[in-house]
Amino acid sequence: MKYKFKRKIRKLYPRSKSVLDKIEKNIYWIRKYKFPKLQNPRPYIQPSIPFRSKTIYFTSMLRSLEISKSFINVFNKFEFFTCVLLSRSACELGAYIYYVDKKLTHHLNTSDWPAINAILDKFVIGSLAVGDTKPARSGDVIREIRKTIPQYAENYDDLSEIVHFNIGGKSYYQEIVDDRYVKFRLSKRFEEGEERILLNPIVSMQNIIKCLEKPFLEREFPDRLIPKNMKTKNKRV
Repeated sequence: MKYKFKRKIRKLYPRSKSVLDKIEKNIYWIRKYKFPKLQNPRPYIQPSIPFRSKTIYFTSMLRSLEISKSFINVFNKFEFFTCVLLSRSACELGAYIYYVDKKLTHHLNTSDWPAINAILDKFVIGSLAVGDTKPARSGDVIREIRKTIPQYAENYDDLSEIVHFNIGGKSYYQEIVDDRYVKFRLSKRFEEGEERILLNPIVSMQNIIKCLEKPFLEREFPDRLIPKNMKTKNKRV
């Protein structure tokens, strides 16, 4: 199956052509990506750093592929609310992978093994349902990306206003006839300009993941941070 925007979509939104093209090309890039088979090293030794870094990255790639493919499908059908849900999820995933990279880079440069291990545990095995390791919350990752890319976080805020069914969510289903009457309907298309609110988070998520490929796949643990007892264990592997 080809994941393409329909011709009628391209005719309706000519100003978004470059964004539509990028989304399709990024989907193709992930679908053709050769995912490796990773060997899980013994825990709490140096090799676990690149292993868990790659685990985070590859799973994020596959999640982004699912989001992107589903988005094209519902965008072609003008299913507004489903598009909003997927775009908001894209915002969270892009911010998540950005947050992990920033934290790992900082702690690898300035911190020690326990801090790095705690960060990786949070993002690899964190769960609210099982275990004692709590995951990173969406509010935390959005707050971090807001510091450097405020427009990204503003898009998330706009989408959340609709998802939470505040006035932004209700107004989409209403048509003001005059000062006395209002009609309720499902729109048959997105207004020109409105589509960018939905498209931009998808392509931003894809771009973040694509740009961070090298940092995640080539990340190593500096020898200076490895405790002596762990260096000994590492030599025996």
